[in-house]
Amino acid sequence: MAGVGADAGSDRGECLGGPIPADGFSDLTREVLTETRLAPEFLEIEVTESVLMSNEKAASETLEELKSMGVNLTIDDFGTGYSSLT
Repeated sequence: MAGVGADAGSDRGECLGGPIPADGFSDLTREVLTETRLAPEFLEIEVTESVLMSNEKAASETLEELKSMGVNLTIDDFGTGYSSLT
């Protein structure tokens, strides 16, 4: 995970960087939700196509765990192959 942040004044957080870790990401998410008392339905995790394809089985299992907690999941960049802000 290259970085973690939260928008000031909102309940939106970001996880930036590489693939979803195979172990511990859903546990870490659960801990953060508990510590911050944020209801899971107010957390949205955006996943790119490349993250899903990097390790399909591990990503699928982790996303299923997050979904079962009530976390919102969105998919970005489907079919673009490449995105850049420059």
